[in-house]
Amino acid sequence: MNARQFFINFLKDLRIGAVSRTFPRTAEMICNTVMEDDPNIIVEYGPGDGTITRRILKQLPASGRLIAIETNEAFIHELNKIKDQRLTIVEGSAVDIASILSRLSIQSVNCIFSGIPFSLLPMNVRLSIIKPSFEALANNGTMVVYQYTPIVRRLMRQQFGNSSLQVSFGNIPLYFIMKSRRKHARTA
Repeated sequence: MNARQFFINFLKDLRIGAVSRTFPRTAEMICNTVMEDDPNIIVEYGPGDGTITRRILKQLPASGRLIAIETNEAFIHELNKIKDQRLTIVEGSAVDIASILSRLSIQSVNCIFSGIPFSLLPMNVRLSIIKPSFEALANNGTMVVYQYTPIVRRLMRQQFGNSSLQVSFGNIPLYFIMKSRRKHARTA
């Protein structure tokens, strides 16, 4: 999918959180926030056309698994072009993470990457993603959210008790990269 097709898809589906593809340098920055921890089971919310997905797979161990959850059919078509046995593509919503993992017989995950546009979602939907995401993570598991605004950081801090923030100026528009680690059980 080229940049023009990506933008046209963005205009057709307002649930898409990015107006353009993630730049390679930013994709590397996002992945490097946790890939040094060698996570084995990863979930990606809103993988789009697979820029971050490909970067994750490049760094994922051979025994690893990546579950990409996407709602947009055009992006699912693009993701299906990635031929890697470690990748499972699910047409669905991040809200349904618990049932998706249950269907895949996965108890918990090491990392969740999210490119979904929290700033465009009502507060109740934001909460219905953050809390189940926390519950899906193994102890010391990490959630990384990247988007154009840091609006979700407060919710991440409330749920996880921690949240770091980086800004990637290497993308247009720039990305805020927020990272929270599950250290113990908390409730929002």
